[in-house]
Amino acid sequence: MKNIVTWLFLSVGLILLFPSANYAQRGGKGQNLQKVDQLEKVRLLDVLQMNDDVSIKFFNRRREFKQKQREIGEQAEKVIDELQSVLKGQDKDINRLKKLNEDLLRLEAQRQKQRLDYMTSLTDLLSPEQIAKLAIFERDFKKEIREALSHRRQSEKN
Repeated sequence: MKNIVTWLFLSVGLILLFPSANYAQRGGKGQNLQKVDQLEKVRLLDVLQMNDDVSIKFFNRRREFKQKQREIGEQAEKVIDELQSVLKGQDKDINRLKKLNEDLLRLEAQRQKQRLDYMTSLTDLLSPEQIAKLAIFERDFKKEIREALSHRRQSEKN
């Protein structure tokens, strides 16, 4: 029964994801990501089996964590863009490259610390079993989305 539910959620998610893939390529990325987030929430509710009170607290904490991760990701993108710009320039400023590399490493360390803090903070909401299920779910969900997008891209090429 659980496999049927999992496949149902995956199918619904892919149906929601793929019609908007062309729209996302034309600038509707936010809507596409929102659909993936909605699918992720539905599947998380099924996997973690939380009561209403816990699920509200969990998703609020998760939303804050994801927002912080997005902000760090945006900062990292800017640093990488700067790295690329320096490398494309005629005079490659080694000191500037060193500083930018250090900035990038600092941001990655900050991202990892936030993830550690987030996972540790869940111990007051979730059981050790639920935290383990969350870690497994996150890995598997990302893998499913990557594979679905890869499959979609390959089918568009053919």
